[in-house]
Amino acid sequence: MFELAEWFGFGGNAQYFSQVFKKWAGMTPSEYIKSHERG
Repeated sequence: MFELAEWFGFGGNAQYFSQVFKKWAGMTPSEYIKSHERG
């Protein structure tokens, strides 16, 4: 998450990134990744 937070301009603040992502996507980044895994 740290890398994603930094890449999206959150300065490496993974916790804040997760909160914003959850508001935007309706799920946590981990839940989003799991829902889009191939298998």
